[in-house]
Amino acid sequence: MVSSTLFATGATGVAVNTKFAPTFSEAMDPLTVTSATFTVTGPGGTPVVGTIVYTGVTAVFTPAANLAASTTYTATVTTGARDLAGNAMASPYVWSWTTGATPDTTAPMVSSTLFATGATGVAVNTKFAPTFSE
Repeated sequence: MVSSTLFATGATGVAVNTKFAPTFSEAMDPLTVTSATFTVTGPGGTPVVGTIVYTGVTAVFTPAANLAASTTYTATVTTGARDLAGNAMASPYVWSWTTGATPDTTAPMVSSTLFATGATGVAVNTKFAPTFSE
């Protein structure tokens, strides 16, 4: 199942140059997370052209061009998406949002890390995990 998305259904003011990224509850078969199973549509069901890259448990849809301002879009992940064992999603996941008037031009930054710069005594098997502002 889809466990989260970058923004909730019904969100407003979404940047016109945003990407859409559902995160799944488990690893999926990347061959089944394609433009046939993950679609984005605009007014009247018009398909949004873009590319999909699946990594880990997240699929990222990048539109080929900015979306129209102040417009409602809908993304759907169908039951054609399957996990690594071949199990289909129990039901389609659908979410909608409305774009704002402008693109997101704020550069992301690292907002926190697991330990401070210059920390000592950090275990040799520690994983590094920066948290980004967006």
